Formats: sequence, C-alpha cells, structure tokens
Amino acid sequence: MPAQAKVSSIAALDTFRSSLIVYLERARHILDDQQSEILHTRTWLEHDRQSHWKKQIRLRGHELAQAEQELLTARLSDQNEAVRDRRRVVDRARARLTEAEQALQRTQRWLRQYDHQLDPHLRTTNPLRRLLDHDLVKAIALLSQTTETLADYAALAPNRNPTPTADADPATEPAAPNAPETASGPAEGGAP
Repeated sequence: MPAQAKVSSIAALDTFRSSLIVYLERARHILDDQQSEILHTRTWLEHDRQSHWKKQIRLRGHELAQAEQELLTARLSDQNEAVRDRRRVVDRARARLTEAEQALQRTQRWLRQYDHQLDPHLRTTNPLRRLLDHDLVKAIALLSQTTETLADYAALAPNRNPTPTADADPATEPAAPNAPETASGPAEGGAP
C-alpha cells in the first residue's frame, strides 16, 4: 500500500491564509496612503504654495510701493525724523518682498526636484507593490486550493476504529455481528 499523506492541521493553513489576507490588505493600504501623500504634497507645492507666494509677492510689492511713496512724501516735507522712520519701513517692506520672492523660488526649485528626488524611493516600493498585487494573490489562491484538496483527501481517508486492548471493558465493546442480544443477555444457544 502506498504511503499516506499526513494531514495534521488544515485549520492551520486556513489561519495562515487569513493572516496573509489581512497582511495583504494592510500593506496595500499603507502603499496607497504613501502614494496619496506623494500626490498631495506635489499638488500642495504646485498649486497652494506657488499661488500663496505669488499673492504674497503682489501684496508685499504694493506695501513696498506705498512705503516708498510715504518716504518720498516725508523727504519733500523735509522732516528728517520722519524720513528715517519711513526709510526703516521701506527697508522692512523690501526685506519682506525679498523673503516672498525667495520662498517662491524655493517652492519652484522643490517642485522641479520633487519627482527626481522621489523617484529612487518610489522604485524601492515597486517590487513590494508587484508582490502584493500578483504574487500574494496567487499564493492566497493556491492556499485555498490546497486547503480544499487536503480537506477532500482527509474526507476520503477510512475511519479507523482502534483495536480493543486486553484492558478494555467488555461492557463497552460492541457486540459481535452474528450474536443477537436480548434484554436478558446473549441469545440462547450461544456460548455461556
């Protein structure tokens, strides 16, 4: 007789398959969140930050123009102390405008470098994405098929009753198939 397969725990395979499904869903969720954050940051740089700093440049440019106009007015009125105060206001307005221009330049530089800087990091997650989307899905399907096959095989295995031992209780042993039993004991004509 050929050797039989030893199936010890189909439930363990089911548990492992369930854990693998949970891992797959969590890992996909993490990678999707990462992708979403990357897209969100790019959109934030492209739209929010650029438009913010362009608006700030306009506002601060107007503030500088107004401060320069007030400086000119103070010079024409020949007020030395007012000229010094207005010059400080112009210097602060110019510094604020320069700050906004530099911030816009930084934002544009970050935007140009964003994909280039991020690409190597994204390439490291591509094999994991491929593993999750293809290999683990196939592994889960294979585990399901294997579990079904083993369960079918286990159902085909003959039920073996243990052989009675010398210590076995005769009252719990099944009656012999040829000896009918009566309520008072073994059938008449049988062995005492």
